[in-house]
Amino acid sequence: MRYRHVLWDWNGTVVDDVEISIETINGLLQARGLPEITVARYREVFDFPVRDYYLRLGFDLQAEDFGDLAREFITSFEARFHTCELRPGIAETLGALGERGAEHSVLSATEQGKLRTQVETLGMTSSFSALVGADNLLAAGKIARGRKLLGQLDAAPEQVVLVGDTVHDAEVADAMGIGCVLLDGGHHSTQRLQRTGAPVVTDLDALGRHLST
Repeated sequence: MRYRHVLWDWNGTVVDDVEISIETINGLLQARGLPEITVARYREVFDFPVRDYYLRLGFDLQAEDFGDLAREFITSFEARFHTCELRPGIAETLGALGERGAEHSVLSATEQGKLRTQVETLGMTSSFSALVGADNLLAAGKIARGRKLLGQLDAAPEQVVLVGDTVHDAEVADAMGIGCVLLDGGHHSTQRLQRTGAPVVTDLDALGRHLST
């Protein structure tokens, strides 16, 4: 296999949390008398930095502190997280790629402590050699942390690939000088993923085949 290390985005890629993300943001919107969003709309407007996404949805960040909004979202999201499941086939894909010589890490915009808790909750801690999250709750992006992680890996950039579900994942991979494959069905629409120019796969079986060739 051409890749020695696979960097996995967490939310929307390893764990299927799109539904609870929409339920949570709709709760915040409803409380402020703002229009709720559908799955299709969500996949078109969600983005990084998350502050810009809140502005697109109509939140008044002059009247409300974004940090307070982020904490409100996280509290409500965490209350729902127990209903989340892993993407179908993720354990099998990790195992199959591991048998072919690949190591796995997580690179996420989720705050570090909360990322560890989520990974532990779903019984996935032993699947990854490193868990790299943010140092705050604001989900601004992950390019700087990705570059730092890359410097710590025992693999050249051309031997590393990032698997994600958003346009930002393609941006992160490009900034790091590594490969990228995007997984459909997460937090961004198929059309947005395709416009990045990165390979887009429909499921984890297709992803496994792509990474193994």
